[in-house]
Amino acid sequence: MGVWTFLSGRWSLDALKMIGGDLKFEGRSVYLDGVFGLDRRVRIYVGQATSLRQRVAQHLNFRYRRDNPSLHYHAMQYSIYNTIGCLATLPPSSMGNHALPGMDCPDLLLNLLEMWMCLVFRTLPSPISDIWLHEVEEASKGRKKGKEGEFGGLNIASPLDHGGKQREWVDLSDSDDPLFVEYMNLTQRPFTHQKKEEELKVKEEQDTPAERKKKYAEAARRQRNKDQDSIHVPQWVVLGSLAVAFGFIILNSRGGPQPQSQSRVHFRP
Repeated sequence: MGVWTFLSGRWSLDALKMIGGDLKFEGRSVYLDGVFGLDRRVRIYVGQATSLRQRVAQHLNFRYRRDNPSLHYHAMQYSIYNTIGCLATLPPSSMGNHALPGMDCPDLLLNLLEMWMCLVFRTLPSPISDIWLHEVEEASKGRKKGKEGEFGGLNIASPLDHGGKQREWVDLSDSDDPLFVEYMNLTQRPFTHQKKEEELKVKEEQDTPAERKKKYAEAARRQRNKDQDSIHVPQWVVLGSLAVAFGFIILNSRGGPQPQSQSRVHFRP
């Protein structure tokens, strides 16, 4: 009843609070979270849960939000107030031994309900919502406007992709919402920081004593192979050649032994 009252009147944060519902419900549910940001703008997130009570507790737990970052939690981190309301609940899959009609595949039904509510509250990016609303003449495209201005959305993927191996994500880099731009910058920083840490770790591993010893052994082996390929002249051959040359020079110099000249002896009679 609170959902129809909200949709039939003027949208506002106070009207979102009136949706309410049983937030302690233990079964499958579809819910919304209206987040009033520091920029005085209201943004809505629509989600599903197999246990609504547990899911609400996770959203309100700071440590859980810290360990599971998302655009929704980023909006909650920089918000003034948020209000959670139950949009729909699913009955048990069976009553006794009899299966309830339409409950043979509750996960699919939950995805359909979540998708429906995302389109009703305009929480999906325009590229996704426009595809589903372009043939509905009564439905207005774009964001809804209310007391606090234009209401934003915090869902970034189609609920119909839940459980699929491949999920279609929309590029939000061109969004005019400053919260989206800030979140995109924050998600890129950890990746850059992680990459720098990995490069530093590799450099440190390469600079260990064992790695330096390995590099020195490889350099010594390359030098030894290079020396073996070149022509070597034994040291004693070089020194012997120098001694012979030096002796030859001394013997042929003036300071060496000179040949004696022949002298004549005259005898007097």
